[in-house]
Amino acid sequence: DCVVDGDTFWMNRVKYRIYDIDAPEAGQGAQCQKERELAERSTLYLAQLLAGRIDLVEQGKDRYGRVLVGVTAEGVTVGPAMIAAGLARAYDGGRRDRMQWCAM
Repeated sequence: DCVVDGDTFWMNRVKYRIYDIDAPEAGQGAQCQKERELAERSTLYLAQLLAGRIDLVEQGKDRYGRVLVGVTAEGVTVGPAMIAAGLARAYDGGRRDRMQWCAM
Protein backbone atom coordinates (compact mmCIF):
# COMPACT_ATOMS: atom_id res chain seq x y z
CA ASP A 1 0.00 0.00 0.00
CA CYS A 2 1.36 3.44 -0.89
CA VAL A 3 0.41 6.93 -2.00
CA VAL A 4 1.54 7.67 -5.56
CA ASP A 5 0.63 11.36 -5.54
CA GLY A 6 -2.06 13.67 -4.19
CA ASP A 7 -4.93 11.93 -5.98
CA THR A 8 -3.70 8.36 -6.55
CA PHE A 9 -2.86 5.51 -4.19
CA TRP A 10 -2.46 1.73 -4.03
CA MET A 11 -4.29 -0.39 -1.48
CA ASN A 12 -4.50 -4.17 -1.39
CA ARG A 13 -2.82 -4.38 -4.82
CA VAL A 14 -5.47 -2.14 -6.42
CA LYS A 15 -4.64 1.31 -7.84
CA TYR A 16 -7.18 3.98 -6.92
CA ARG A 17 -7.71 7.55 -8.11
CA ILE A 18 -9.80 10.01 -6.13
CA TYR A 19 -12.44 10.89 -8.70
CA ASP A 20 -13.36 14.45 -7.72
CA ILE A 21 -9.94 16.10 -7.39
CA ASP A 22 -6.85 16.77 -9.46
CA ALA A 23 -3.52 17.10 -7.66
CA PRO A 24 -0.21 18.48 -8.93
CA GLU A 25 1.99 16.10 -10.92
CA ALA A 26 5.31 14.93 -9.54
CA GLY A 27 8.57 14.16 -11.31
CA GLN A 28 8.69 14.50 -15.07
CA GLY A 29 4.93 15.03 -15.28
CA ALA A 30 5.33 18.41 -13.55
CA GLN A 31 5.38 21.56 -15.68
CA CYS A 32 7.62 23.52 -13.28
CA GLN A 33 9.52 23.30 -9.99
CA LYS A 34 6.61 24.85 -8.06
CA GLU A 35 4.32 22.04 -9.26
CA ARG A 36 6.90 19.44 -8.12
CA GLU A 37 7.03 21.04 -4.67
CA LEU A 38 3.22 21.16 -4.40
CA ALA A 39 3.06 17.54 -5.56
CA GLU A 40 5.37 16.49 -2.74
CA ARG A 41 3.27 18.33 -0.16
CA SER A 42 0.06 16.95 -1.66
CA THR A 43 1.40 13.38 -1.59
CA LEU A 44 2.47 13.69 2.06
CA TYR A 45 -0.87 15.19 3.09
CA LEU A 46 -2.85 12.44 1.37
CA ALA A 47 -0.68 9.84 3.11
CA GLN A 48 -1.51 11.47 6.45
CA LEU A 49 -5.23 11.47 5.68
CA LEU A 50 -5.16 7.81 4.63
CA ALA A 51 -3.23 6.66 7.71
CA GLY A 52 -6.39 5.81 9.65
CA ARG A 53 -9.64 4.02 8.85
CA ILE A 54 -10.89 4.81 5.35
CA ASP A 55 -14.07 4.16 3.42
CA LEU A 56 -14.16 4.02 -0.37
CA VAL A 57 -17.12 4.53 -2.69
CA GLU A 58 -16.32 3.24 -6.16
CA GLN A 59 -17.28 5.34 -9.18
CA GLY A 60 -16.07 3.08 -12.02
CA LYS A 61 -12.68 3.03 -13.73
CA ASP A 62 -10.70 5.60 -15.68
CA ARG A 63 -8.99 5.12 -19.03
CA TYR A 64 -5.83 3.95 -17.25
CA GLY A 65 -7.65 1.17 -15.40
CA ARG A 66 -7.52 2.88 -12.02
CA VAL A 67 -10.57 2.46 -9.81
CA LEU A 68 -12.19 5.86 -9.32
CA VAL A 69 -13.26 6.43 -5.73
CA GLY A 70 -14.66 8.89 -3.27
CA VAL A 71 -12.72 8.60 -0.01
CA THR A 72 -13.63 9.29 3.58
CA ALA A 73 -10.85 9.01 6.15
CA GLU A 74 -11.74 9.05 9.83
CA GLY A 75 -14.95 10.91 8.94
CA VAL A 76 -13.20 13.51 6.75
CA THR A 77 -14.09 13.62 3.05
CA VAL A 78 -10.66 13.56 1.44
CA GLY A 79 -11.33 15.47 -1.80
CA PRO A 80 -12.63 18.66 -0.14
CA ALA A 81 -9.91 18.41 2.53
CA MET A 82 -7.20 18.33 -0.13
CA ILE A 83 -8.80 21.31 -1.91
CA ALA A 84 -9.14 23.29 1.33
CA ALA A 85 -5.44 22.71 2.02
CA GLY A 86 -4.58 24.13 -1.43
CA LEU A 87 -3.09 20.79 -2.51
CA ALA A 88 -5.70 19.78 -5.10
CA ARG A 89 -8.41 21.34 -7.22
CA ALA A 90 -11.91 20.21 -8.06
CA TYR A 91 -12.02 17.88 -11.06
CA ASP A 92 -15.01 16.73 -13.10
CA GLY A 93 -13.23 14.60 -15.69
CA GLY A 94 -12.79 17.40 -18.22
CA ARG A 95 -9.68 18.94 -19.68
CA ARG A 96 -7.23 20.48 -17.19
CA ASP A 97 -5.05 23.58 -17.38
CA ARG A 98 -1.61 21.98 -17.13
CA MET A 99 0.08 25.25 -16.07
CA GLN A 100 -2.29 26.17 -13.23
CA TRP A 101 0.02 24.90 -10.50
CA CYS A 102 2.93 26.97 -11.89
CA ALA A 103 0.88 30.18 -11.80
CA MET A 104 0.03 29.87 -8.09
